[in-house]
Amino acid sequence: MSRTVVLDLETTGLSPFKGDRVIEIGALAIERGEVLHTFHTLVNVRKKIPWHASKVHGITDGMLVGQPSPEKVYPTFFEFISDSFLVAHNARFDLSFLRYEFGRFGMSFANRSACAKKISPSTRPSSYNRCAACSRKFAG
Repeated sequence: MSRTVVLDLETTGLSPFKGDRVIEIGALAIERGEVLHTFHTLVNVRKKIPWHASKVHGITDGMLVGQPSPEKVYPTFFEFISDSFLVAHNARFDLSFLRYEFGRFGMSFANRSACAKKISPSTRPSSYNRCAACSRKFAG
């Protein structure tokens, strides 16, 4: 497993088990220290984004109009991360949402992972919309 995928999700809330959903995915596939591929999408979950969640990440209901549905996003993202080591800022949070979303489509994953927060506790996201910012930065 020489490929690492650094990912970040934005959601409608704090718990997939209470009906919250992923509305943005940003990811970078890195091999031998080089960014080889990026993945970025908003996800139209057909659910209103609570104002308090929108205040955190800046994503509005209007931004999701015309975006792909979970049925289109997750099979593609599942392939993107397959056989990759995963790194997320808050891995416990992000991976719980991914497991839930993949599970809705009968997919599961057992990728090894690391939490960037634990690796570097002083790292704090500064952009209100980290997924898009991260993908744009490395997409060129």
